[in-house]
Amino acid sequence: MTPSSDSRCSAPDAPAPSASARVRSAASRSGARASTHWKRGAALAALLVFSGIGSGCYLGHVAGGQARLLWSRTPLADLAEDPATPAALREQLALVSEVRAFAASLGLEVDGQYTSYVAWPGDALITSVVATRPGSVEAVTSWFPIVGSVPYRGWFDAGRAEAYATSLRDEGLDVCVVPVPAYSTLGWFDDPLTGPMLRQDPSLLVETLLHELLHANVFVPGDAEFNEGVAAFFGEEARVRFYADRQGEAARVRERDAVDRRRRARSGVLAFRRGVEALYSERAAGPERDALRAERERSARQQLAALAPPEADPGAWAAAFRLNDACLALSGTYHADTPALEHVLPAVGGLPAFLDAVRRAAETPDPREALLGIAPPP
Repeated sequence: MTPSSDSRCSAPDAPAPSASARVRSAASRSGARASTHWKRGAALAALLVFSGIGSGCYLGHVAGGQARLLWSRTPLADLAEDPATPAALREQLALVSEVRAFAASLGLEVDGQYTSYVAWPGDALITSVVATRPGSVEAVTSWFPIVGSVPYRGWFDAGRAEAYATSLRDEGLDVCVVPVPAYSTLGWFDDPLTGPMLRQDPSLLVETLLHELLHANVFVPGDAEFNEGVAAFFGEEARVRFYADRQGEAARVRERDAVDRRRRARSGVLAFRRGVEALYSERAAGPERDALRAERERSARQQLAALAPPEADPGAWAAAFRLNDACLALSGTYHADTPALEHVLPAVGGLPAFLDAVRRAAETPDPREALLGIAPPP
């Protein structure tokens, strides 16, 4: 996707899908550790090259933002020794340390991930932009080195993200703009904790850390549905188990209820997405189709309102779900596989075995088919 306003930053054509999965295994970690400093130095050099040659374009923006993030890191050990560190921050850092240890116990390699901190302002580290063409709930993709084809672009500057979104709307595309508190550099760098991450509810912080740590261990270039679907599911399930192990049965029930309520709502959103997709395939564009879509959206919001937690206003809670086409596309990327993954988890026997299955699947020609085929839904 190369809008006219961003023509200086056009991505190269995608190569044949021959890139292999990036999977961290016990066999490869010793060699990886030996070359860690060289690899990070080379990656940083590449980052600086991108920043230098891409002034004003998307890759240059991303490189500059990543460099700013890396150079702003403060080791957590230094914060712990600093008497000026607020008590609340110390508590959050202790929680992060527990999550790292828990992740390692499940079989994730944590290395130096989240052992530093950046006091990034606001509630978003990046702002992600997703777009769909008229009459479609599938995201338009862009291709980039290392990550392959992706259904979104992330911007460190919210104003630039909004300007990019406006350029897409001007071209007739539907757009979803999403604030994102964290992302993974896939193990190339030691990702820091950031202000937006720590400003989340503690349960969401735990889930975010586990989600991103999975990305740092397993990544299939060009397969966003596999990467995001697995990470989103794992983050939620591992969050429940973390609190169960740490605080007992009452905490397990609390976290399980929170995750399941959110999944029921997302199930409604995905059902609406399927309905919209069917509508677009059955009806030609025009006022009649638009009216039918609007009616189905009203019905979907009524169903969402019925799922609101007791303490929330049902209408306001339902209104928080964005149901335009581009946001529906994003929901599909992250959560369409959740029902199938709910069958896979018990079939393989728990989270450590689930991680092993994810790693094996990532090395196959079709990772989603390999993983989801372990335990097909009845």
